[in-house]
This record gives sequence, structure tokens and C-alpha cells, in this order.
Amino acid sequence: MKYRVNDFLCYTKAFYLALICSLIVPLSETPGQSDNKSTLIQNNKKEQKFFETLIDELEKLYSSNDLPGANTKGRIVLKLIEKSPSPHFVSKFKVYSFLAANYVKQDREDSAVFFFQRGNELSGISHELTEKIPDYVCAHWGNQGVFYRDKANFIQSVNCINKAIQIVDQYRLKRYRPILLNNLANSYDLMGNSEKALTLYKQIERLGLPEDIQQVYILSSMGWNSLRLKQNTSAAFYFKKSLKFYRKLLRKKAISEDSELETRLLYHIGLCESRTKSYQQSNLFLTNGINAQLSKGLLKGRYLALCYDRKARNAGENGQISEALSFIQQGLMAVVLNFDDLNPKKNPELSQINLGQQTLFQLLAFKGKLLFQLYEKTHNEELLKSSVKTFQLAVMLADNYRKEIDFQDDKVYFTQSNTTVFHEAIEVTYQWYIKSPSREKATILFELIESNKAVSLNDFVERYKTEEPKIPGDLLSNEKKEMAINSGLRQMILQNAGREKPDSLKKLLTDSELRLYQIKATISKHLPFNIYRNTEKTFLLKELTALLSKETAYLSYTFTDSGNLLVMGLSSKSFIIRKIPVSKEFYDEVSGLIPKLHTNPIFQGYLGNKEGIRLYNYLIKPIEHFLAGIERLIICRDGALNYLPFEVLETGKKKDDYLVNHYAVTYVYSGLSYVLRHENETTSKNRLLTMVPFNHQRITAEGDTLKALRTSEQIKKMSHRWISDKMATKEAFIQNIKENNLLNLVVHSDMDPSDPANSYVYFYPDSKKEKWKLGFYESLSLPLQNCKLLEISSCNSANGQFEANEGLISLTYAFTRAGCRSVVGAQWKAHDRSSAYISGLFFEYLNKGFPKDIALQKAKVDFIQSSVGLDLDHPFYWANLILTGSNQPIADKVGLPVWLIVLITLALISSAILLRVRFFTGKAKSE
Repeated sequence: MKYRVNDFLCYTKAFYLALICSLIVPLSETPGQSDNKSTLIQNNKKEQKFFETLIDELEKLYSSNDLPGANTKGRIVLKLIEKSPSPHFVSKFKVYSFLAANYVKQDREDSAVFFFQRGNELSGISHELTEKIPDYVCAHWGNQGVFYRDKANFIQSVNCINKAIQIVDQYRLKRYRPILLNNLANSYDLMGNSEKALTLYKQIERLGLPEDIQQVYILSSMGWNSLRLKQNTSAAFYFKKSLKFYRKLLRKKAISEDSELETRLLYHIGLCESRTKSYQQSNLFLTNGINAQLSKGLLKGRYLALCYDRKARNAGENGQISEALSFIQQGLMAVVLNFDDLNPKKNPELSQINLGQQTLFQLLAFKGKLLFQLYEKTHNEELLKSSVKTFQLAVMLADNYRKEIDFQDDKVYFTQSNTTVFHEAIEVTYQWYIKSPSREKATILFELIESNKAVSLNDFVERYKTEEPKIPGDLLSNEKKEMAINSGLRQMILQNAGREKPDSLKKLLTDSELRLYQIKATISKHLPFNIYRNTEKTFLLKELTALLSKETAYLSYTFTDSGNLLVMGLSSKSFIIRKIPVSKEFYDEVSGLIPKLHTNPIFQGYLGNKEGIRLYNYLIKPIEHFLAGIERLIICRDGALNYLPFEVLETGKKKDDYLVNHYAVTYVYSGLSYVLRHENETTSKNRLLTMVPFNHQRITAEGDTLKALRTSEQIKKMSHRWISDKMATKEAFIQNIKENNLLNLVVHSDMDPSDPANSYVYFYPDSKKEKWKLGFYESLSLPLQNCKLLEISSCNSANGQFEANEGLISLTYAFTRAGCRSVVGAQWKAHDRSSAYISGLFFEYLNKGFPKDIALQKAKVDFIQSSVGLDLDHPFYWANLILTGSNQPIADKVGLPVWLIVLITLALISSAILLRVRFFTGKAKSE
């Protein structure tokens, strides 16, 4: 009888499993064995030997790359170990380690993490495990470090590899040290810490480089990090040494020929020579790199394209623009599969398949720059147009690439690293625009500016569950305890520097960091703030125009690398673009005015009038004629302007003629973020929640003394839910935010300008004084998609650290990203008397149906003109409160009640009918 191969294998596996179970079950279940110690020890040894045999077979499957077989075998062995009455920690750990490595090979991330964590837990429980099998435990941590490195989780990678190195040092496993140092250096390399990476690579070099292909990679890594540290001569030395050893291995036939590796090494040598202005030598190596590929018939490849790109840059440095463009076209042909055109006016389509988006972006960006340089020489406007179109394509490619990046931090890093290209694109497009202004050109310019602003806030927050998961209290408590341990160990290491003790302390610190990371990783699973859906919407001028009422204008301020400020204005009827040269005096005015606004004027009056007038002349006067008839401004700020409330600018026509007297102002992170928030604002019934944790008393906790804050009686009357004093806890706030779409927090807050992640909102402390601070990252995770408005007029809630392409990273930023349509926050310290006064008026005007920006403007003007305002006569008291986001009203304009309108309408209809009847009755009688 013949069996099919698959059937035979299935029957064999089933028989083998049954046989194993029949052997192992009696060992663990024979009656009376628990009373016989010697029998148990004997059986335990038999089990251990049996498990070791199975693990050897598992290792053979793993080594032969039979991954499915290794999975099956590993799980069988685990089940058998679990049936044994003895723990068999050693065997279990080995299986965990093998399965983790096996799933890494299969790119099954979740399974790999699961078995890595089981191994970590086991090594924590069994302290003798490392002593018994140091090789396995070392490999487990080392493999885990490489896994996290490849997942761009560099902090955890460094922690794991350092743990492995500690085991190497403790048990003198010298043969593993170079491998681990190399992996650790790779992690620092990818983190951008070239100095640390190069130090580690040099340690490997002192230990002795391996006599195989690994030496090529280590030497090239040393070259790369030297290059990043601008040590061009050293970098060239390492790359040349790497290339020489590669060719030596090739001659010995120790390796197969790898023309791509050879091209990569030659490219980097050419790059080093180019950096030292040795263009002729550079071109020689680059040409050899190109030939290494072409001689093998390889017409496509990333490093082939980069060789052409560097030759183009060398030619550009020597003023050979036409030749440089020719090289760029060859580079495009090498990186785009379906493109074959040497005409510099031709570009590939984004839909065509390419071999590296970052390389394609680099080529297109440089091509745009070359075309503009050629235009400046020839004044051929077709070249200017081609330059704009090429830059536009490069930026579109960058946007598409950014949308594919999963992590928000990586998105921000990508955009920031390419800021120069965006600025070049904006400058070139502006030159094209002023040649013959048109709305089409203005649209392209707006789109280029938009691509460089608020990259995270242009994504929608998307929740996959209706109910938001809560962070278990024990996790937060454990995190806090572990952070304290971590901090204490660091302090002890500093105090014991130069003694023997720090080595043991460093080991404890590494263990603490691993535990802390694990706690944070578990907490992050409960925080959905990193779940975003990329919007496919592209910003268009007409979409923003459609949202502007006739009395509203959108103003965008953008600093360029060339030292100019580009001001773009848009209204429902027209648009304006102005380039303003920015001098040192301009920055002096901004940096001079901001401290005068932030300083509490207890002993002196306002001293910022002169700067306010001069900045008005810079920022508003050039577009004054455009703003005729405009009463509301939507302002997108850039750079240092993020710290400046425009309402304090002064016309100079009369004393204290602030901008707030003429315009209602809303601030936005970008035009697109405004469009998205405006479009998605709900029209649900309003419910106002007010939280007042410090209504009547001062509170001292964690060394902070928080004074009692004034509250507004008007807001108290309007609030549907008023929670104060001991009831105003963080937990109460989180529980109530879904039911209320208007939120007013009369609280204290704290902003760390050097690290916004250390920013907090304070609620009433619980009995242990633990759960009373709402942190920046927790704020990001709040379910605020239905929130129309959040007012947090506490100190510095709208202040923070400026990040290019994002704006100020503040508590306002966190609440906006969490889904709030609008946030009113304070740009410096809040004064409770003025804040309470303005907030009360603000909500009164909102309740009457005024839009948010006008309501805030009216509240400020009323305050300035009131007796309180005359007493507190300084912008410090009113200019800090700013509106960010949507400026839509939250309620309809107050008019006659609906029931009264209906009655009047019915009465009018009845009167008309009655008059008509009388008319016809009178007419009939007369006839």
C-alpha cells in the first residue's frame, strides 16, 4: 500500500507524539513516587536526559532551517515539560529561547515577543539558571537585543545586549564579546549615536576582527560612523580597508561575489573623497562602483543610483550643471523600474515602481535645485517651471512615504530631516509665482507649505473600541516604584565612581531598566494614542476658502532657510503672498517682547509697547490693505512666532491700540488640521463639565503647594456637571469626559519646557497622593473625539517646546491630538483673578451663540475696559489665553424662543386668513 508523502508524515508525527507521551506520563504519574525521594531524583534525571535528547533534535531542526518542524517540536517538548512534577527550568528556558529565535526568523513578531518574555520571567524566577547555562542565557538576551534593534526599538535593544555582555563578563565567555559589541554598536549606529558606535567598533578591532565577511561589515560600519562624525579621512581609510579585505576573501573563494556590496563600498569611498573636495578621485571610485554593477548586467539598484547622484553633486560643485542633470537622469533610471528617459525635463510618475523612495526623493530634490540653478543662468522660464514641478513631485513622494511610516516619532524625524528640501521647494515656487501670479501657482505654493506643517495633527485619531481601556493602577504604581529604584541606582553609581562597587550597581541598573521598559510596554498597550489613521485628504486652497466667511482671513507665516518670512493670506474673495526679509532686529524684537509679557507686573507697568508696534509693522502692516473688512483671523505660526500671541501687537495709532481691539484670533497648527477639525465638529447637545479641585483650599503634595483658585459664578450656573474639591479627582474627570462635550478645567498644571513629556495637570490628590496628576501621554490617550471645546487656563498649558513641523508640543497639543476640536490654554503663568473673569465672560458669550474666537475676543475686551482690567492694566493678565483649533460656535445665536416664533407665525397666518374672509364676505354683500 502506497501512502502520499504528506499523509505518511502526519501518521509518523502522530505515532511519535503518542510514543513520547506514553514514555513520559508514567514518569510523572506513577503512584507512590512522591513518598520515595530517591526514586523521584532518579526519575527527574531520566526526564532531564530525555528532554535534552528532544532539545538536541529541536536544535537540529532549527539549524537545518526547518522552521515549521522546529515550531511543532518545540511546542510538544513544552507540553511534556509542563506535565512533569519537577520544574525543569533549564530545559524549559532552552525551548523558550529556541522558539523565540525561530519565530524571529519567521517574522512572527507577537510569538517571538511572547517567548522572549517567558524566558525573561523564567530567568528572573530561577537565579541559578544563568550559572547552569550561561551560554544559553547570554544568547537569549543577545538575540532579543537584535530583535528589538531590527524593530527600531533601540532603548530596549541596548538594555538587552548590555544584559548579555554582563553575563559574558561574569562567566568569561570571551568568544561572544565581539559579536555582542558589534550588535550593540549597530544599535547605537541606528540611533544616530555615531560616537558611541565608533568607540564600540574600535573595541572589537582591539579584540581582533573576525577573518570572515563580518570583518567587511564591521570595517564599513566604522567608516560610516566616522563619516557621520565628519572624520572623512578616517572614514575613507576604513572603507578602503573593508574593500581590500572583501577582495581578499573573493580571491580565496571564501565568499561569493557580491557586486552590490562592492558598489556600496566604492560609493562610500567616493563620498569621502567628495567631502574633502577631491572630486577627481571621488569620480574615479564612483565610476568603478557603477561599473561593478553594469559589468554584471545589473542596470538597477539603490547604490548604483547613489553613485550617479554623487557624481551629479560633484559636477554641480564644479558648475557643470548640464552634466550633473545627465547623471541625475541616469540615477533616476537606476532606481525606477519603469523609467528610461535621459531628457532632464522628464520625471518618472509616482505610480511607477521604484527601488527606494528615500533615494528617489534625494535624486528629485537635487534635480529641482539644479534646474533652478540653470534657470538663474539662462533665465529660461521653462526651466523654472520644470524645477517647480520636480520639487512638487519630490514633496508628494515624501508625503506618500511619510504616510507609510507607522510610528509618529519616525514621521516627525523624517519630515525634520528633509526640511531643507521643503524650504528650497517653497523658495523656488515663490520665484515662479511672482513671475506671473495666479491662483493655480498660489495653490501649489500653499500645498508645499502645508506639507511641512503639523504632520502628526493632520492624522485622524481612530479608536477601534467603543470603550477606552483603563490603565490598571498597579501598573502605574509599579512604574513609579521602578523609576525611583532606577533614579536611586543612578545616583549611587555617580557617588561611587572610581570604586569596585559600580559594576554590581550597573548590573542592578540594567535589570531595573529592563523591568521599567517592560512595565512601560504593558502600559502602552492600554494607551491607544498611537493608533492613527492617515487621512488621504490633500490640502487644497479651495477647501479652506470654502470654510472662510466674508469677514474671516487665514494667515500663514513661514520662515525659510534663506532668511525670509513668507506671509500668505487667504479670504473668501482673494489671496495675497508677501516675502518679508527677516533681520536680526526682528528676532530681537520677538525675544525682547516675550519676557515682558510673561513677567508678572507687580511693581511696574507694561514695557512692551515699542516692540508690539514694531512687530505689527513687520507682521501685519504689509498686508493691511488685504485685511480691509476682515474681523476674524485664523493664524498659522512658525518658529519663534509660536510663543507670541498676535493680539498684543499694536497699530501705534493710539495708546494701547492692541490687535485684540480689531480682530478675533484663532491659532491653528496647519490649514489642513483646521479643515479636518472644522469638518468633523459635531452638532450634538451641549453639556458643560467643570472641574475645580482647588476651590477652597491650598494643597501640599510631593513638595508642591497648590493654592486655592478663583472660580466664576457664571460658569457654575451654566455647568451641567460641577465637580469640586475632594470629588474633583483625575479618575472623576476621566469617567465624565464622554458624557460632556464642553470641558472647563480650573486646575494647576506644570510644563517642563525641556521635555514636554514631563508636563502634568493636577487634580485633587487621592488618599495616597498618587493618582492626582494627568500626564502628557495620558492626555494623548483620552477619548476626546466628541469634545467641542476644552478650556484649561492653567499655567503654561499652551506653552512648550517648539518642534519643527509640529508647533509647540504642549498640553494643548496633547488634547488636540486626542481629538478636541478646540482648546483654550495659557501661554504663560495664569493669574486666577483675571482668568476667572475672562473665562466667565467667554462662556457667557458662547452660550449666546457667538463663535469661539469672537466670544474670547469680547471677553478680553470687556476685561480690559472693566474696573478689574483697569486695576490689572497689563497684557500679562489677558493675552496669555489663546484659542487653538476650530472657531465654530457651540450654540445657535440667541434670539426669540422657538415656541414664541411658532405662536407669532400662527397668529400672522390666522390674521391673514381672517382678513381674507372678511374681504370676500364684504365683497359678496356689496354685490
